[in-house]
Amino acid sequence: MMKEEKTAEKNKLIKRMNRIYSIIFLGYFGGEFGKVLKYIEREEQLIKHFQGDVPEEIKGLHTAWLFWRANIYAFRGDLALSFKDANELLRIGQLYDIKWGISAGTYMLGMYYLLSGDLDKVLVHLDRAIRLSEENLNDLGDFQLLAFEHYLAIRTLFYKEDLERAKKYFKRLEEIREIMELKPGDLSINDSYRMAKAVFLKSSIRSRDRVMAEDIFREIIEDDLTHFIFKLRALIGLCELLLVELRFSNDINIISEIKPLIEKLIAMAQHSGLNYWLLEAYILHGKLALVMFDIESSRRFLTQARRMAERYGYLGLVDTITGYLETMMERLDTWEQLEKNEAPLSERMELARLDDHLKGKFRMGMMKMERIDEGDVTVYKGSQTCLVCKGSAGGFNFYICPKCSSVYCKACTQAVIELENQCWSCNSPIDSSKPVKPYKPEIAGDTKESKKPKKY
Repeated sequence: MMKEEKTAEKNKLIKRMNRIYSIIFLGYFGGEFGKVLKYIEREEQLIKHFQGDVPEEIKGLHTAWLFWRANIYAFRGDLALSFKDANELLRIGQLYDIKWGISAGTYMLGMYYLLSGDLDKVLVHLDRAIRLSEENLNDLGDFQLLAFEHYLAIRTLFYKEDLERAKKYFKRLEEIREIMELKPGDLSINDSYRMAKAVFLKSSIRSRDRVMAEDIFREIIEDDLTHFIFKLRALIGLCELLLVELRFSNDINIISEIKPLIEKLIAMAQHSGLNYWLLEAYILHGKLALVMFDIESSRRFLTQARRMAERYGYLGLVDTITGYLETMMERLDTWEQLEKNEAPLSERMELARLDDHLKGKFRMGMMKMERIDEGDVTVYKGSQTCLVCKGSAGGFNFYICPKCSSVYCKACTQAVIELENQCWSCNSPIDSSKPVKPYKPEIAGDTKESKKPKKY
């Protein structure tokens, strides 16, 4: 009777873990990363009940949720945590004798080295992962992982400007896609193929190819069944294409096409807590505002990006953004002259350093960061989101605007007071004992009535 009770309890636990796994699966592909991490934590508590004797039905789930969590940490820029999970995935894959887990762990180590900027180590790990995957093509999951591995190898080789080698990986990715068309289809394999194809077309010198790349990116963005991260990458790719077109065409209307893409990127990154994507979006927003001679908006976007970089530990990026801000303020007379002379957009883009964002290398540089341990961050019940840095604000360390109820954390309150002493939502004073300092460029010798800024 005791044995039957233990079996029933075990089956009940397996069913519960399978239900939670289904939630994790849907949340991961929908970009609900915060929710996914919480449910993975539940799974890890439940798996302890087996006391090391993990049933076969759970072993596959265990390797899968480790893989997804390692990916989420990588997407968020938490490289230390991603590296830890990649190594745990390797250990579990070997312990359970699951070849997919070993290959996935090796792939995640490649992802880690890509984000930390060591491109040679990326390819060493990806080649090893691909060999393991090719030897173990039994089901859909094996083909999915093999497609991801080839797509990441192609991206890496484009950073290394090794186009010929990238073509070899793309040829194999085409073969994988064709094989899976003969079986029950999988959208993630097709997404890997479409994104890789767009990468090649985007890099072409022919305008016809770049138009085709733009069509693919738009198709991915609008496809409800596309994985959340592919949508984000397609948004960035489309922005980069439009920036190239803006530089060569001098057509100011292209900025109105880029703006909603950046706003969509910001909304998606905030939704999933992907801080380094959000940072690039704010920096890009600030630079485009500068190109449109909207100095005040540019200053605000870059200040917001700097505060976020400080809060989330992107210490190298803090210096970069500070440099952008200082250079902008030192060259106010130059920007005034460019506006008077109606300078071409290409010249303004160069001065605003928008070329940094054309090939994706800006994002790689952002990854070299110091991680903040959870114990270093104070969390308060009932906390709210700071308008500037998007971090939590609560307890006694925050300010609420009495006029519009906008929330600022303590550090951002001080930064805004020093900057202009105005609420960013309603322009009411923050510190009534100090003067309000709205930005007004002072150009020597300019006796004309000040112009209204061109709002971006």
